[in-house]
Amino acid sequence: MEHNDRILFGCTNHLYVYKNPIHPTLPPGVPAEIDWEFAQKEIAKHSGLTANLATENLSRDQHVLQEQILELLPMVAEANAISDELDRKISFELALISREVLDEPDEKSGPVQAMVLVKNLVTDNMWLWERGKFMNRKFLIQEMYQKYLDGEDHSLPQEEDPFWEPVTDIIVGTGNLFMTHLAYGLDFDDKISITDYKGQEVGFLYIHLTPCAANGKILTEEETFVDDPSNMVGKQLRFKVVVKRVELNLNRYPNGLRVKYKMFTEPTFTETENVIGTIPEFRHTKIFLIDEVLKSHLDYFEHGFVVFMVIGVQTDNNVSPAKANMTTKELRQLQKPPVTGQRRRMSVVGGLNEAPPGKQNDLFILRKKMKRLEQKERRLKELCEEWSARPEQDQQFEAFFREVYTFAYSKGTKVAGSNPNRRSRDDDQSDTQSLYLFGYEEEEYLEQKMRANPNGQNGKRHRNRPGTRGQGSTRPGTMANGRQRSEDTPTNQTSKACVIQ
Repeated sequence: MEHNDRILFGCTNHLYVYKNPIHPTLPPGVPAEIDWEFAQKEIAKHSGLTANLATENLSRDQHVLQEQILELLPMVAEANAISDELDRKISFELALISREVLDEPDEKSGPVQAMVLVKNLVTDNMWLWERGKFMNRKFLIQEMYQKYLDGEDHSLPQEEDPFWEPVTDIIVGTGNLFMTHLAYGLDFDDKISITDYKGQEVGFLYIHLTPCAANGKILTEEETFVDDPSNMVGKQLRFKVVVKRVELNLNRYPNGLRVKYKMFTEPTFTETENVIGTIPEFRHTKIFLIDEVLKSHLDYFEHGFVVFMVIGVQTDNNVSPAKANMTTKELRQLQKPPVTGQRRRMSVVGGLNEAPPGKQNDLFILRKKMKRLEQKERRLKELCEEWSARPEQDQQFEAFFREVYTFAYSKGTKVAGSNPNRRSRDDDQSDTQSLYLFGYEEEEYLEQKMRANPNGQNGKRHRNRPGTRGQGSTRPGTMANGRQRSEDTPTNQTSKACVIQ
């Protein structure tokens, strides 16, 4: 041991400092005087509870949270020590909970609240106690323990027992869905990770969020995609949320699961029905409407996220006979995770320990844009090769310039086709693939679509740009590359379109 080493005996009320007068050299980072506050902060830091607060300049909310953690840590340790001594088979643990997942959050607290997770070590049922409730129970537990030390009868009726709590539903874990894709009119159809209060992944939740029509029909990317989110300001946005299913690594909720979330446009939470099963299929759908998109909505899409909570229905019936015959200390040993050599890092239920908001969807959107630019570049190269292969007398610069100009300023029209790479119905790949048409091929496709559906919603004529057909850039009855085309030849049979899987 070295000079000024800290020693912890039992619960955190018994802390000692080792003094070595022969070798009084202080280890790096250790102050000359060790006080109670320093020791508590050190314990909190090494437990992972203040890993996100390890900065010199704490905000007011962070400072309040740190004080609550330092206040509750010794109380939690003492409550666990008494539970072991009285063999109550109850465990207490500090948990950081985001106010986003609480029905009635403490108005005086910041975005994160320090709460106490109470667990029955026999049934594995859990409860979340807010700070005030735990402190009241802790004083009652102390009174019970004092009677035990005095040799008095410390038993109480169940309703008055500070260790007892009626069975309630519990948050199994939470997952964050970032909303950046909505700012570009894109959909999200994938799984999000569900993590518990320790930051451990406990499963996945499958969600589909997509722009839609008033009747719930899913709109295509061609109809909704925008390059610049500011173009959505002032427009109406309707989208729907589809909660498909949840897959837990260990589903110990035979009475069912449900999902709860609150969209930014709604004042209250939305819940799915309770579903029983190993892999519950919710098939929950709800449509949300923004009458007029404001800049505040775009800011939320860019930086905000929706928290999806997986709620488990608990019961007192799942009592293990083997566990019932074990002591509290033995049961507590079973709860300890295997030693991995890595320091535990406390996560915040609600996702504040996740990746920076919007970054995951930013990557998805950038990939979409990159693929479109790649296929445009590929098509321009093909166009240059086609013109270079023409006879010298047909290589007219003005015509070539108009054609390149049209392709360069064309955003492209998406056409759905069958996906030849999809091997089976169970394959994760989509059964359709995206083909994009540019320039004159895009115009001819849209005109054919308009002639086939002159009164349809998608029958808008493509807006001509300088040098495009309609201003004499090509002869009637010819393709953009100069080849003759009969009126019966479908445009998409001769188009050079790139494929996005």
